[in-house]
Amino acid sequence: GGIITNVNVPAGTWNHTFDAGFVPINCNCPGNIVLNPSFEHGITNWSFSGGTLAQGTGGVACGTYSGDLNNTVATSKAWQNIGTNLATGTVVNVSVYAGTHDNTFNNFVAVEFLNASNVVLGSSVYVQVDKILANNPVGPQLYTFTATVPSGTTTTRVAFGGTGSFTKTDLWCVTLNTPTGSI
Repeated sequence: GGIITNVNVPAGTWNHTFDAGFVPINCNCPGNIVLNPSFEHGITNWSFSGGTLAQGTGGVACGTYSGDLNNTVATSKAWQNIGTNLATGTVVNVSVYAGTHDNTFNNFVAVEFLNASNVVLGSSVYVQVDKILANNPVGPQLYTFTATVPSGTTTTRVAFGGTGSFTKTDLWCVTLNTPTGSI
């Protein structure tokens, strides 16, 4: 949580530390390859299917807006392509703030790898989003994970979605570590 020290009170100065219940968020992401990562420009650069993606305010961690996906069918998903023909072994580093209204559904954030036929490969990485936005601490939770580009990948993308309720995300921060000897 947020730490407050050296609180001045009328009787003098206390030198105590206590948790004020907030976590300061660093909204910077040097080298980020995601375009419009906090949905400050609407849903520009994002695609979606099986649901409705909108610029909203229900899952804000940074700035004014979040990407709010109404998962109207069990295959609802929003995504952004982040690479074509990335070298096998490239590590995709992801951090994203996310949350939902109802965690009884299978809501997720992910890195997906697709082959030349646009089939999602089994090596894709999905992280369950269980943070209920209204629960303390109110707002989205930070999810951090990595995924490694497998052989046969043509397209790499970040994605979020679910089987019901909403999946809301903000501040997608994605960087790549290319294997040694690759271009």
